[in-house]
Amino acid sequence: MNSPARAALTLVAVITVISPLTACAAPLERSGAPADPFTLSSTWGNGPGGIGSDVLSAIAESDVAPEATVSEPVDDSRAPVDDYEGATITLLQEGAVDFSVVRADRLVMAGAHSLAPLQAPLSVFGPDHAAAIAASPIAEDLMADLPDIGLVGVAVVPGGTRRLFGYHEGLLESSDFAGAVINTRVGPGADAIFSALGAQTEHSTGDDRTERAAAGTSRGIEVSLQQVGAVDLPAVMTTNVDLYTKFDVVVVRKAAWDALTSGQRAALREKVAAGEKTAEAERPTDAEALSKWCGSPGASTATATAAQLATITDALTSVRDDVRRDPAAAEALDRFAALAPKAAPDELTGCEQSASDGDDSLEPVGDQTVLDGTWRLEITLDNLLAAGMPRAEALGNVGVWTFSIVDGRGVVDQPHGDDCVTQFTFAGEDFSFDWDAGKTGACYGLGRGTYRVDGNRAYFEFTSERDYDAAWDTALFAEGLVRIG
Repeated sequence: MNSPARAALTLVAVITVISPLTACAAPLERSGAPADPFTLSSTWGNGPGGIGSDVLSAIAESDVAPEATVSEPVDDSRAPVDDYEGATITLLQEGAVDFSVVRADRLVMAGAHSLAPLQAPLSVFGPDHAAAIAASPIAEDLMADLPDIGLVGVAVVPGGTRRLFGYHEGLLESSDFAGAVINTRVGPGADAIFSALGAQTEHSTGDDRTERAAAGTSRGIEVSLQQVGAVDLPAVMTTNVDLYTKFDVVVVRKAAWDALTSGQRAALREKVAAGEKTAEAERPTDAEALSKWCGSPGASTATATAAQLATITDALTSVRDDVRRDPAAAEALDRFAALAPKAAPDELTGCEQSASDGDDSLEPVGDQTVLDGTWRLEITLDNLLAAGMPRAEALGNVGVWTFSIVDGRGVVDQPHGDDCVTQFTFAGEDFSFDWDAGKTGACYGLGRGTYRVDGNRAYFEFTSERDYDAAWDTALFAEGLVRIG
């Protein structure tokens, strides 16, 4: 299966003029006056798949407030860029598109400085606290500077607690960061955190990021448990360091917003709220995501001692104090503190034991060339969601995959990421399938089951899967492989 956070980040411009649509009977505005239907064009904020993108997809698919239409973002398969969100902001500012969901820290870099408190470390404590901030009137104040960069904020959406993952060895105290390079997304908030710890940041994606991890050029990565597909293995997660909470912002091009009536704006807010709720409900909790992490080969955890933790906390305190030098930011942080739950969030437990690199594949028996050739696999979102795959992960897998197979080994062109190297192993009607036989990290999963070939189609029923629910693999192959060569 595709490693969702490694999916290719693509640019798209879907241009739709903001104007009332013809209708026989216009719905009433929330104020009681008629509201004309309208459409906003959208583009991915940080690529299809992942946290933030799930919000945009859910908004576009929502049937709430039907007079407000947000177009489905389109993947035009351009090459990935390390600062995808910056390109999205440019598209919005130039008027190529109207609507997106973009990470708060990247908007700060673009000039929306009122969002800076959201990235202050030691300020947001767990998902309940993040949700309270996003639902509070403080969210409107945090978005106050967006019009300065040609945008209007509709909502602030929590995007998960950011955690430390060290390649090969854990990142447990400030000395572990001295002179190190850490992979982050682009933004001044993340840069300030790692600068205070004595590290530098880099923002590579895809093959470049994987090569840096393998070569030791990057010491680790900061990311949420909901996006551990971005972590190259082997790696160690630090269980008790919560760097900060990522927030995403639902934004509209200011000129498009200004063209909407009050009733249309209210309808759009309803649709956004419904999409946000859907996306957040479908995400795994930290505990669920940690269980998945612990089940991955090469994944493990470590817990910093009190003395080690104090060295990191001291460094992060200086970053938070720097944010507070702005009086408006200091006020925002005080309001965050007032919203903090009385009970501290549950501490994460570690993995009971590091996952092994054990081989769950079958021993080959008989003909291994039964699938030799070129095959097409179409993966649909509905099948994946029906199997219980979280929307963020599902979006990274949807599309047409092409398998070129020789002796069961396949080079796979996937729609949103780097090529996978896979391996089918056959024993009668049984098979095993290794999504990452080439150890590239572009895909992951190792499952078993039964198969049948019917003419130019091959069908697979998975009965076990090492890394996740076997039903997900069955859903991925639900339409069958279709021979095309």
